Amino acid sequence: MNNKRWLIATAPGKERECYRVNEQDVEGYVNSLRTSGFSKFYVAADSYVIDDKGRKERD
Repeated sequence: MNNKRWLIATAPGKERECYRVNEQDVEGYVNSLRTSGFSKFYVAADSYVIDDKGRKERD
């Protein structure tokens, strides 16, 4: 089973950055990128989404 997810980070005035990361590492990447000035995050996953307000389970 492939547990890699695309993490997309955006911020005003910065180029969008995309990372292919293991699912268990997504939140660590988000925290690290947040300290670098990125403010919005999107994750391509079937069961949840992460945005600038945190992780939300999909219905």
